Amino acid sequence: MIRLLAPALVLLCCTGCLSRLLSPITTRLDDVNGQLALTNQRLSSVDSSLSGVNQRLEDMKAELDSINSELAATRAAVEPLSSSIDGLGGSLETTNERLAQVSAEVDGIAGDVSTVSARLSQTNQKLDDTNARLGSVTQQLGTTNDRLGTTNQTISSVDTRLAEANRGIGGLGGVVDAVGTRVQEILETIERVPGLRPRQP
Repeated sequence: MIRLLAPALVLLCCTGCLSRLLSPITTRLDDVNGQLALTNQRLSSVDSSLSGVNQRLEDMKAELDSINSELAATRAAVEPLSSSIDGLGGSLETTNERLAQVSAEVDGIAGDVSTVSARLSQTNQKLDDTNARLGSVTQQLGTTNDRLGTTNQTISSVDTRLAEANRGIGGLGGVVDAVGTRVQEILETIERVPGLRPRQP
């Protein structure tokens, strides 16, 4: 009878030992899963912020297209009246200087938009790098906590860059408004100069 019970007792002892050995590993895996869930939430927030920035850029492009159309219409109204410009040299010189300033400001806006696009490309690259690091988490549990710390630092940097991009875009909105005001001033100047008033359709 004792011989029959001995294997059962040994099995029970082994089972208890395995449970004690697996318990820390299970706890560590739970911690890792919790950190991964938090990281995924932060990545979702970053994606939402990127969508908002992209939408603002699209809106700015539409405003720039509208301003360019107004500039084209202004130039089209001025060019057919070249025969009457001889006696209005001073006024036209001032108008041309203002047009040059507007063109320079539009070029500056285009450069700012390119800079914002470059920053967004860098942000996307950093997000790709972050995703690649997260892909190796399941293979390297021993260094998961350190790598997750690095990932969170990278995401914090991305958040900071996005905040800077949003501030920059807000500044660009002010420049776009200034350009629109200058175009309106040019149109009003043309209205006041005899012989340069655009023909009514």
